Amino acid sequence: MQVKKTGIPTVRFNLNAVAVRVMLAMAFLFVTLSVSASQAAEMGRIQGTITNKETGEALIGAVVMIEGTSMGAQADLDGKFIILKVPMGTYAITAELVGYQKVRITGVEVQKDASTKLDITLASE
Repeated sequence: MQVKKTGIPTVRFNLNAVAVRVMLAMAFLFVTLSVSASQAAEMGRIQGTITNKETGEALIGAVVMIEGTSMGAQADLDGKFIILKVPMGTYAITAELVGYQKVRITGVEVQKDASTKLDITLASE
C-alpha cells in the first residue's frame, strides 16, 4: 500500500490474481451445481397405503422406515405415506404401529425419477 501526499491510502490490485480467484470461484460453483443436479436426478420416491390386515381400515400414524437410513414417513388420516428423495437402489422397508405386528419388506426397488408403490397391511398383535 502506498500513501500519496494527500494522506489517502491507495491500493493497487494485481488484475491477474483477481481474475484467477474469480475463475476458481466460478469453477467451484459449476462443479457444486453439477453434482447437486446429478444427485437430484438419481432420486425416486416410495409411496403407498398402510391398512389393517383384518378390517382393511387405514392405520393412521403407522411409521414406515427405510432400514439403514433415517428416511421414513408416517401414515396420514387415509393411511397414505410418501418418502421423497430416495436414492436409486434396493431397500428393506419396515412398517409398524403400536398394537400391530411389525412388517419387514425386502427387495423394494427405487428407480430414477419414479414412484415405487408399496401397499402394506399390518396384523393385530
